[in-house]
Amino acid sequence: MGTRGITKVIVNETIAVSQYGQWDHYPSGQGTNVYHFLQDPANVVALRAGLATHVWYPTDSELEALSRPYVKENGMMTLEMGEKYSADYPSLTRDTGADILRVIANAEGLVPIYKDLMFETEELWCEGVYTIDLDAETFTTKWDSETYTFTFDEIRSMSADEYAEKCGDKLVTA
Repeated sequence: MGTRGITKVIVNETIAVSQYGQWDHYPSGQGTNVYHFLQDPANVVALRAGLATHVWYPTDSELEALSRPYVKENGMMTLEMGEKYSADYPSLTRDTGADILRVIANAEGLVPIYKDLMFETEELWCEGVYTIDLDAETFTTKWDSETYTFTFDEIRSMSADEYAEKCGDKLVTA
């Protein structure tokens, strides 16, 4: 469902990732994607390493240059070219959502990141925010005007159903 939101990562007291996503930003959607990622401590180690060695923050002109080969003369992408762009640059597409964590954790080359720092403030449009704070080792869910914060250990000791229910949502996906 088109429930928009942000997946955010904080490291060294800095927002390293603020990824806009178009789909499923309720606790039983993108929230459980983050929940499952955090279940394996090795994922957190890989995320830290990926942030330190693979993340690149391109300028606007660099972002334009990345997209140029996929854009027609009229400034539009065909569906086929959009799919190729998304496959080549999953970190720059609205469809990636919380999977940005795996993109960074599993990266072998540079991962271009566009930090959408303003969308979270759009109360009408931003329906869920999922923040991993690597410094504090916490996972915070903002959903339905409420904020829920869990330590990584707490997340690892509960089921996905328990997580979603604690955040006021019923798990609708397995």
